[in-house]
Amino acid sequence: MWRRAFLSLLLMTLLCGQTAVYADQTEEIQGADEIAAEQVELFDTDKERVIQTYQNTTDFQQEAQSLLQSVSGRVMDLEPSLSHAMIVKIPLAPPQKLVHPQARIDAMIASVFVIMPKERGHRPWMILHTKEEETLVVECTGEVQKLRQLTKLREIPK
Repeated sequence: MWRRAFLSLLLMTLLCGQTAVYADQTEEIQGADEIAAEQVELFDTDKERVIQTYQNTTDFQQEAQSLLQSVSGRVMDLEPSLSHAMIVKIPLAPPQKLVHPQARIDAMIASVFVIMPKERGHRPWMILHTKEEETLVVECTGEVQKLRQLTKLREIPK
């Protein structure tokens, strides 16, 4: 029960943008086209705040689409922890259709939150927000190395 409350609180914080963003905190990715959408945010669950923002570029959009295509189903419980993780929020422009018949998902996805645990051995997973303001918690099989490069996060040591 407390996990759901924490998840809801975390998502509200990320969505409401209650953190201050200064010009020097916004990263610009060289050679990528900016998308007319909200900025991409990097949230550190240990620090409980957005630590960096980035221009929402075609590179971020392509990475989000790739991860959406790798959805393998719903997370049935919140065993994937939100503690000790980095979360990348990518607003999609335009929203993308996600259909996964086995998981009974047929929705237009407006935002992708990629949860990347800091500890080795835990797979990334995603929280998706739909245009209808629903929240989906899903597993994915996609790799996040490119997303780590775009956000300048180092790889988890083996």
